[in-house]
Amino acid sequence: MKFTKILLPAIVATLIASYSYSQKKDTIFVTGSSVSGDDSEMIQNAIDKASTANRIIKLGYNKKYTLKHPLYFKNNVTLEGNSSTLTPVWDWPMQNKQDMPMLNIIGQSNVKLNNLVLDLQGDKRDIKHRVYCTLFMLGASNCVVDNVIFKNGGITYSENESVVPVSPHILMCSQDAANDLDAIPVSFRSILGSSNNNTVLNCKFLNKNTFSRFGIRVLSNWELKRNPKVFKNKTERNVFKRNYFEGEYSWN
Repeated sequence: MKFTKILLPAIVATLIASYSYSQKKDTIFVTGSSVSGDDSEMIQNAIDKASTANRIIKLGYNKKYTLKHPLYFKNNVTLEGNSSTLTPVWDWPMQNKQDMPMLNIIGQSNVKLNNLVLDLQGDKRDIKHRVYCTLFMLGASNCVVDNVIFKNGGITYSENESVVPVSPHILMCSQDAANDLDAIPVSFRSILGSSNNNTVLNCKFLNKNTFSRFGIRVLSNWELKRNPKVFKNKTERNVFKRNYFEGEYSWN
């Protein structure tokens, strides 16, 4: 029994550490992957804390983080990927609402993502298990996506597959009337806002063994067939610079 009492605290400390993160000045360090196989809650907690003080979140170097649920970024948060990879679980569509993106910047500003790999693992997915979108931006402004690798969107290529999925790596939208864009996931179609002054640069979009319709898709109001002159919210003044595309895309 004495031997058990000595070992138990050490075991518990190890389990707790794998779920936690540490703070130093203006940076929140995510210490490691969750033992549960789902890192979404741990990283979302770091995002929520970072947003209160304009902090930077720094992931562990070259680690792999698995997400069971989407991440929602907030104002003034920087995610420094540190060469780490975020990837969704295999049964993502079953765990989340219809067409749920992996990362979301909705009605937020000054969000920065850099030095990160976002791998949808479409090379292992069929249409039933595909992830709709890697990064969704609606009403986002002054955000920067820099040196991010977007990999394996859509589904694995098959001569028997008759459907080419939409599955954009980046979907940047604006709305000034609810349900004016059917490309917006159902959960967000009532949200209004303009996506402007965002920058995507030095990124790679790699669909080597997968296929989908879009690398980057940029949209303003669409379905209600109104005169563009009356639009209040437009997707405009966004910059796409020094990005590299490899693979099959119907449009970009």
